Amino acid sequence: MRRVPIALGAGLLGLLTACSSPGQPSHPGHPSASATAKPAQLTSVEAKAAFGSFLPRFEQIPTKKALIPVLTTGVEAQAQEFFQGRAGPPLGSPTAEAFYVPRLTGYPRWFLAAGHGAKSADFALVMVQQSASSPWKCAAELIDWDSASHLLQALTAVDQDAQGYAAVIPPDDPSLAVAPSSLSQAYASLLNAGARGTGAKLFAAGTNTTGYVAINRRLAAHGRQYGWRITDSQRGTAGPIYALALGTGALVIYLTKDTAAWEAVSSSAVLPGSASKAASYYAPPSFMVGGMAKSAVRPGLRLTASAADSVLALVPPKGQGKVDVLVNTGEATSYTTLAG
Repeated sequence: MRRVPIALGAGLLGLLTACSSPGQPSHPGHPSASATAKPAQLTSVEAKAAFGSFLPRFEQIPTKKALIPVLTTGVEAQAQEFFQGRAGPPLGSPTAEAFYVPRLTGYPRWFLAAGHGAKSADFALVMVQQSASSPWKCAAELIDWDSASHLLQALTAVDQDAQGYAAVIPPDDPSLAVAPSSLSQAYASLLNAGARGTGAKLFAAGTNTTGYVAINRRLAAHGRQYGWRITDSQRGTAGPIYALALGTGALVIYLTKDTAAWEAVSSSAVLPGSASKAASYYAPPSFMVGGMAKSAVRPGLRLTASAADSVLALVPPKGQGKVDVLVNTGEATSYTTLAG
């Protein structure tokens, strides 16, 4: 996850910082065949207009929290509620906007809105509409800090037909190196077990694969020096999945569930704000400790955060390479504190 710097600490949740919603099918790219009063196929002009209407209101969420259920859904809504409307960076007035509209014939329907936002961050938002009379809502928000993962460039590889529509990839597509429906579990296995994970051989080395594993191992190995036993575990989910055809292979957005925990092994465990720069890497994120007094830290104190990670990966055809995970955006949705 890479949203609000928390597993870097701080270090784990810096990876935490939202996507299925009640009533939303696991694979929204394949809606039910229920009848609708008007054609469901969205045009690129309509997508741009919908996002243009959505974004100014989305930017108001930090001061108008009543907009959260109106404009967001699923774990994105949970994260916004948890952070009181401040779950992600402001997008401002984006530049380099682009819209990727799947060819769909029913509801729910969706599209990707991408661009370069404020804070030097590129973004891709999954926009979902449940029915003709429903508002457009953000179901997932992927953030590429400092354009490090070349998110916008990767999106240009989405294969669009003469009418500008992208083809939806089925969740169980057997032609890919990994079927979209299997990515979440395989990725979770890699992050949990590293090279021993069942998915280890399926993913290319990179920041969000081998780099993520290395961070977890560093935290686990050295956290005790700073008073904490730090753990991070991932769990695969069934969906939703958003997958579009590339010229070769597919671009897939999927979710994992993440649980990060800090258990104090010493009454001198470091807290954010009072730690040195080196020690702050291992301190729990500030939203978990709030105004906790140093005297409240004692062996056995356990802080646990839950998050949903929105992941964007490029999946090659079978036999033609490994999955490249470009973006992993984690959003905390809850936390618990157990006294020692």
